[in-house]
Amino acid sequence: MQADRTVEIIENLLRETAPESIRVVVSTKHPPREVREGGPGEKSQTYIETRQGERYFDDQIIALGRPVARRASYCDGDRCINITYRREDVETQDKVGISNDFMFDAEFGFRSAPDPIRYYHVGLTPLHEALPTAERLLDEQVIGRDCDVFHFEGVGRPGREQSLVYALDKETSVPLRVSAYNDPEFLDSGVPNWVWEAESLDRVGEHHYPKASKLSSYVIRNADGERPKAELDVVTAIRAEEVVFDASYPASTFWPDIQPGIRVFDLIEGGSYVAGGGEEAVSDDLAVSQIQEDTPPIRVGEPGTGAWMGGVGITLSIAVLVVAFLLRKRIA
Repeated sequence: MQADRTVEIIENLLRETAPESIRVVVSTKHPPREVREGGPGEKSQTYIETRQGERYFDDQIIALGRPVARRASYCDGDRCINITYRREDVETQDKVGISNDFMFDAEFGFRSAPDPIRYYHVGLTPLHEALPTAERLLDEQVIGRDCDVFHFEGVGRPGREQSLVYALDKETSVPLRVSAYNDPEFLDSGVPNWVWEAESLDRVGEHHYPKASKLSSYVIRNADGERPKAELDVVTAIRAEEVVFDASYPASTFWPDIQPGIRVFDLIEGGSYVAGGGEEAVSDDLAVSQIQEDTPPIRVGEPGTGAWMGGVGITLSIAVLVVAFLLRKRIA
């Protein structure tokens, strides 16, 4: 029975989290009465992904109603290009690098995408592929809906692994809550680093998606001789302004035009060049160091993980289908 349920969840995940494409426009901001003052400002994020592995992520920080910082990443299914824009002039490109890595995927070991799409992955592994390795926990309820609960251990960059607990809606298997813990011991103590939780589960065409959710991040207090405690630090409201499944997008969506005069560093082919010719703005060494610099990463709410599911855009895994087949055969 347990194996049969695992197969059913995998089939749900393939249907719900691996569409032909997904496009979301997401806004994030802190409620008026924030737990901690001075937290990050509002963000506006646009993300597109296709089953062929094409991706686009435009992330902007908003202050006083206008964007003041911007970063964008593109992937054509093979190569990626990462762009930062000038501060206070977010229409002008500043640093451009071509590589095999999309935004912060490799750096943090978590999928770079808006919440909650990032949770369609466990670290960098599609959720439907990771599921057979998870520890099954007791069922719970989230927003009044029964959920299957799974524990994934050792997720993220080596040396900064976390335990993630996913609560998947029993009917659709869409993630409704994801909690992160520094180690399994903190899980047993109920001391999370952060918790993402859906506040709605909405039907969009043939799919389901949480359009409203929140991300709560915590500060871990661990006084001598006392059990560690998680104190609520920042709560971020997340709203999907647009959600579109299974649309078609031209190839140009996933590879940008580089503005004339911008130096491009190609870490795949090696070397660099100035787009459209023109004079070099900075020395090679300085530019290399600049494209490696990070503005505060877009993580699962700044709790130390970049997590998300990551985006969709997953090729339907032959390995997972084989697992599902073998499980069904074993039950038969």
